[in-house]
Amino acid sequence: MTSRGNRRDPLIRDQSDFVVFLQILEKVYEKISYQLVSYCLMTNHFHLQLRSKEETIPKVMLLIY
Repeated sequence: MTSRGNRRDPLIRDQSDFVVFLQILEKVYEKISYQLVSYCLMTNHFHLQLRSKEETIPKVMLLIY
């Protein structure tokens, strides 16, 4: 899964934004179990490689957004 900021604008402006993003992933995990296979967080976009035996990936992604 990839997501990019509008007009490639920054999604993440400083180090604390990276931490908040990872905290969001953790809170979603508490609701729906998933495996985060790999991730790459950059200032204007991110990549997530997820899998879940319990739910579909679109349902997991709805909670992340």
